[in-house]
Parts: sequence; structure tokens; C-alpha cells
Amino acid sequence: MKKATIATAVILFFSSYASVARAGSSPAGSVPFPELAFLAGEWEARGTGRPGESVGHMKFFSDLNLRVLVRRNESISPAGRHEDLTVIYKDPTRRLRADFYDSEGHVIRYTVTAAENPARAVFLSEPISNQPSFRYSYTLNADGTLALMFEIAPPGTTNFATYLSGTAKRAQ
Repeated sequence: MKKATIATAVILFFSSYASVARAGSSPAGSVPFPELAFLAGEWEARGTGRPGESVGHMKFFSDLNLRVLVRRNESISPAGRHEDLTVIYKDPTRRLRADFYDSEGHVIRYTVTAAENPARAVFLSEPISNQPSFRYSYTLNADGTLALMFEIAPPGTTNFATYLSGTAKRAQ
């Protein structure tokens, strides 16, 4: 199969998956990974950072018979509209992993560390030679809001700088 055909098949797969993912398929309150249960549900977010002020909506839901946790996100900023999809799963060694895909063509593979108390999850990108590193964190605050931070480190360093940060509250 030619590369263009494979790429088209992947795009079609994720396009069709996205429409199914919007609906969600997990029973209410069910999550495959208890340490990430605090993320489940729908969130309205506001952020600041290099793209400018932004507003967004994200939803975390279980799928594939409670085998994965999916995050669908959409945000609007002065830079434009952004959509992304993250699939969180356990690899064969039972480590939490996540694969991120966005409307700009980025693909990021993350290792996930999470704790139930305090409710916090950190997504750290796999190192790739001559490429920046990424770190995305979620922290559940005492007031029920979710603190979000996306950081980038230059290639070959761990000097992370905030690219965007924000807060989210549960959608009504």
C-alpha cells in the first residue's frame, strides 16, 4: 500500500472515530483507570498563553469496553480553531500511555503518571532526537476546577517553559 493511501486511511479512520467519540460510549461514572477518574466528564475551559486568550470544551470518556479513556478537545483562540484527540491506555507492561493527534497534524506519544490524592496527571512526551519535549498536566483543585498546563522544552533539555495554561470547570 502506498504511503498516501495509508495516510488517507488513517485520516478517514480518525475522522469517522471522532464523530463516534463525540457521543461517548461508557456508562456514566465508569472509567478504566481509577487514578484518572477525576478527569471524566465534560469541561469548559479558559486559557492564556502564546496562542492568546482561548476558550474551549473538552470531554473525557471511556471507550472500547473500558479499555481506553478518550479526550476530545476543541478550543478557539486568536490563532484559530484547534481540535485534538487523545487516547489513554495501558501498554503491555501496564504503564499508562497516551497518544495525541490534532487538527494541525501533530502526533505526540506520552507516558502518563497519575495520582488519586491529590488528583493529578502528568503527560510527558517520549524523547525524540532533535525535537522539543512536551509536558501536559491536569490538577484537580479543592474548588472542583481543573488546572491545565502545557509546557515545551527545547530539544535536548528539560527546561520546560509554559506554552499555555488555564482552568476548566465542569460543564452544566
